[in-house]
Amino acid sequence: MALEARASRAQGRDLTSAFVEFSPRATLPITAPQRSPMRIGSIVIHCHEFDRMVTFWQAALHYVPRAPAQGGWVVLRDPEDRGPNLSFQARPERRRGRSWLHLDLYTSDQAGE
Repeated sequence: MALEARASRAQGRDLTSAFVEFSPRATLPITAPQRSPMRIGSIVIHCHEFDRMVTFWQAALHYVPRAPAQGGWVVLRDPEDRGPNLSFQARPERRRGRSWLHLDLYTSDQAGE
């Protein structure tokens, strides 16, 4: 199984999402431009049991919501700003054969990326 990576920009936000999934396709190298420092800003998890997942990870990591959950979406942040955010997106049903996780990469120079 090869690893495929593709990146896309989220318009109007200071981040680039890098989606990584396993597939039988050819291996594509994962390289980052050296123009500006990038960091993992948020680990985004699409989940079927939204409330249960958020409650578990909030208790396990002692993270706090950046804002109250709204519309099946919440971002938990490290109150000491040492770790990346954990973002949760509710999904109505379980899906097989597809990754439900992606990374939001943050940069101080989105236009340069």
